[in-house]
Amino acid sequence: EGKSGSERIDKIMNDFRQNPPASLADLKVTVREDYMTSERIISEREEKETIALPTSNVLKYTLENGAWVCIRPSGTEPKIKFYYGVKEATANKSNQLIKKLVNDMNERLAVLS
Repeated sequence: EGKSGSERIDKIMNDFRQNPPASLADLKVTVREDYMTSERIISEREEKETIALPTSNVLKYTLENGAWVCIRPSGTEPKIKFYYGVKEATANKSNQLIKKLVNDMNERLAVLS
């Protein structure tokens, strides 16, 4: 909460910007998007593209199987939000992948504490 909460959120966002994950849940990150800098980076070729949307403090990582993770601070309170998108053959497999993604993100956040 308060100033320390906002500082922690800034630290998390800065860490993900400066040290983007190469993989999450044992899946390779294929695309990194930073809506603050309007850059999309195709990881394999380090090819950069411009994102033609308004700038926002949002990061998105797309994985090799099409799953994705999006990170953004709340605009109204000292809170950071993580969104996950997966598409697997069954609901059970989707839930398993989401759990792996959440665990990976929580492990990374624990190191930053």
